[in-house]
Amino acid sequence: LNGGEKQRVGFARILFKNPKFIILDESTNAISREVEDYLFDLIKSKKITYITLSHRPLLIKYHGQLIKLHKHGE
Repeated sequence: LNGGEKQRVGFARILFKNPKFIILDESTNAISREVEDYLFDLIKSKKITYITLSHRPLLIKYHGQLIKLHKHGE
């Protein structure tokens, strides 16, 4: 499987197990924005609480709160 396929399988596992809380670390960096929108909409519809770690600023739109960490406290 390529990177995007592995990420979609990971989301399928999340949706199948339906946990209350998940941490997503660079979980959408190999998939299209359309698929990303779809997957985050599914997670929200299942009322799963999530924390996302990413370098992609566009993911901000999926979150109610943002914590920025800077190198050396800058």
